[in-house]
Amino acid sequence: FKSMLDAAQPQPRHFPKSLGQMYVQQPSEALRLSQCKEEDVIYQPNSNQYPVIIRLETVHSGDSGEGGRGGVQSQSTFATFTKLLEGGFAIKVLKQKILVGGVSYELQEIYGIEQNTEEQDGPDNARECVICM
Repeated sequence: FKSMLDAAQPQPRHFPKSLGQMYVQQPSEALRLSQCKEEDVIYQPNSNQYPVIIRLETVHSGDSGEGGRGGVQSQSTFATFTKLLEGGFAIKVLKQKILVGGVSYELQEIYGIEQNTEEQDGPDNARECVICM
């Protein structure tokens, strides 16, 4: 993935192996929407450019994988900004992909889950997906 903003080139961070990792973004790495045109931060359908891509990657040491890097597994989240009525922007996930063993998979919503929100249904009226029924 390549950033359209020169100042926003991603810098990899390395963490020790463990659960519960927390990433804290440095102020110098913040995305400044005021420096972007509105049409650049809102996804255009059928486009191959996404305003926000968040990639989490793990590298396993060993002989497997290309270039002696070991096996790489990753999750990429593709998102866009949506304009709020009261001003400002919110972020919305469009799709997610995972890479496992050199094969890329696009994650799909479980039927019924994407429409089920607490705001619509309330906590006591939660609908279950077909699998959960």
